[in-house]
Amino acid sequence: LSLHDALPICKLFALSERQFEAEGEALELLSRARTLEEGQLTIGADAAIHVLPHLAKFRARYPAIALRLVTGNSAELRAALDAFAIDIAVTAERPPGEAYLARLLRRDRLVAVAAHGEQLPRRMTLARLAAGTLILREAGSVTRNLLTAELQAHMIKPASTIEIESREAAREAAAQGLGIAIMSEGELVPDTRLQVIAISDWQAEMEEWLLCLKARAGLHVIRSFLGLQSARGEA
Repeated sequence: LSLHDALPICKLFALSERQFEAEGEALELLSRARTLEEGQLTIGADAAIHVLPHLAKFRARYPAIALRLVTGNSAELRAALDAFAIDIAVTAERPPGEAYLARLLRRDRLVAVAAHGEQLPRRMTLARLAAGTLILREAGSVTRNLLTAELQAHMIKPASTIEIESREAAREAAAQGLGIAIMSEGELVPDTRLQVIAISDWQAEMEEWLLCLKARAGLHVIRSFLGLQSARGEA
């Protein structure tokens, strides 16, 4: 066998050897992923308070998996889910279509919150609330969409509004006396600066849904997270 003939064979052998090594590394990586010895799970939530207990349960079961939590409103999180930027989303809205696996986590009524020093009754109509300053969430927020639709349906025009991004900032603005915020009862945290006001003529509820793309639901890390959830419903 001449040197000229042997060179292609040597190159082929080297390529084959690297391919076998890569295949072995891939199989090892897949094996570690199946046993959840390594990997990352990225979750997006419109309210961290709803997902933190589930993260704690998952962390206790699979401590080797790196967890990443990002926040945003429902529209932003759905876009991130579609772009594969996050693995799971927890949002206040169940999207239409057949592309998603959706589980209902909880349902809570909407209430108004205001600074504790304000002399306000414990129950108020929506029209009376709108006579003051309403703190609105940013565009894309389900809370804002529900409130705006209800006001329009009853032809109620707020006397004054303040738009503030994020649930936490809106709650803080209410505590500082800037106005009245509308939020889910399940998102309230103990705060002596705030008073909760029931809305007597609006019985709206907020839902929280756990979502993932059906096409990715079979991934082991996503499937394992879903398997730990004691969800109330599934669609």
